[in-house]
Order: sequence, then structure tokens, then C-alpha cells
Amino acid sequence: MNLTKFGISAALISVVGYFAGYVGIVPMVLLFIFALYSDADIVVKKNVTQATILSIFFSIVVTVLAACSSGYIDFIGLFSEAYNVYNVLSKLNFCSWLVTICNILEFAVMIYAVIASFKGNVVKLPVISKLVNKHFGEENVQ
Repeated sequence: MNLTKFGISAALISVVGYFAGYVGIVPMVLLFIFALYSDADIVVKKNVTQATILSIFFSIVVTVLAACSSGYIDFIGLFSEAYNVYNVLSKLNFCSWLVTICNILEFAVMIYAVIASFKGNVVKLPVISKLVNKHFGEENVQ
């Protein structure tokens, strides 16, 4: 088992990284800074970097969908006097369903990443792994 100088296994720091990414962006950024500036293993640095990218991605998607939801309802309100569709369409709030689906997807990805990172290896995520490997100087690694 690969231990850091703090006596914590590298796999446990990776697991905490993915879980912190699910909990919120602030604990994720703090752990990201800690992992990059400590003498942690390259596996920990890659996993925490991937968790940070996932956390930022899902935060942006949920924020955009929430803004679209608000704008969607306001847009329907413009036509409520001319047409009586506001009452029907406001109940269909499609973007809030997308936010719920996005939250479920984020939870599923986090569970997968936590289970995979317990093995002490870099978690394989399709696009994000290539991006992280490129920036860690390993462009040909798949």
C-alpha cells in the first residue's frame, strides 16, 4: 500500500477527492491545491485533478440548466395574457427535470469513481482521462 508522508494511503486521498467533488466545489479546490503542492503520488494528483474537472463540469451544467429554467418560465409568462398556455407549460418545467437527471448522473459517476479509486489506480473516465494525461505529460497513455 502506497502511503503519503502523513500516513494516509494514496487510494484514500483519491476517494476523498471524488467524494469532495460531489459535495461541493470549495472542498474540492482545497484538496486539489493540497494534492498538487504536497509530495503525493502521481496517481493521487491525477485522480484529484479528474475529480476537480468533474466537479467544475457538473457545477457549470447545473448552473446553466437552472438559469435556463428560470428564463424558460419568464419567457412563457410573456405569452400568458394572449394565450392560456402558461399554466400548462409551467408545470412541464423541462430544465428542472434535466437538473435532476444531471444530479443523478453526477452521483453515479462519483460512486463509480470512488469504487475504482479504492484500488489505488487512476480512474478511467473517457474524455477527462485523456485531458489529464495530456497535461501531466503523458500524451500517448490511454
